[in-house]
Amino acid sequence: MNNYEDKTDDKIIIPAEHISDQYDLRDYFAAKAMQGMSANPEIGFIDISSAANEAYKLADAMLKERDKEE
Repeated sequence: MNNYEDKTDDKIIIPAEHISDQYDLRDYFAAKAMQGMSANPEIGFIDISSAANEAYKLADAMLKERDKEE
């Protein structure tokens, strides 16, 4: 379990069709990052694999920054 999964005061609304046992806050952040990157044609990733890698790097950075605020 990652340290961001056991925070009980986190409130995040995810549509029910997107909820599963395999989906956590890191995945949510990465999905939002990928969505934003996909909407910006200037990003120009070579392939989807590198886009996913960058999305998770952004998600990790967001989680790290989020932990600093506490």
